[in-house]
Amino acid sequence: MGFIGFMQFRYGLLRGTLRAPVVGWMMYNMLVSNEKAIQSRYKSHVYANPDNVTPGIVESRYALTKRKGARYVPASFLTGLLDPVNSREEFLDLFADLEGKIPVLVVSTKGSPKRSKAEMEALKRIQRGQQVC
Repeated sequence: MGFIGFMQFRYGLLRGTLRAPVVGWMMYNMLVSNEKAIQSRYKSHVYANPDNVTPGIVESRYALTKRKGARYVPASFLTGLLDPVNSREEFLDLFADLEGKIPVLVVSTKGSPKRSKAEMEALKRIQRGQQVC
């Protein structure tokens, strides 16, 4: 089994666990569908200024976690099922035909996750886009 096969196996196992009736429901409620977890995640991963995470934002995101079928979204997001491509090369190919036709603005932050930042940097290199910090 190659790297891609291993990752697909690993993501399938994680997806199955998160979607399981009892274990998945408990994990969802502990890790996703509680106000403390939402506030923490938004302060560390979403907003550059943690002071911008208001009680209203947390309440609105919490309400989304209670909608029908919401508990299946994190499993799909975390395991790549929402990604339109499987590799960096495929991602960059999406922009190849835009060169010189449509400007691409690459936005990044100092605190971007490593993998996301690497994707943004690769896109910036091939598109000669502008970087905003």
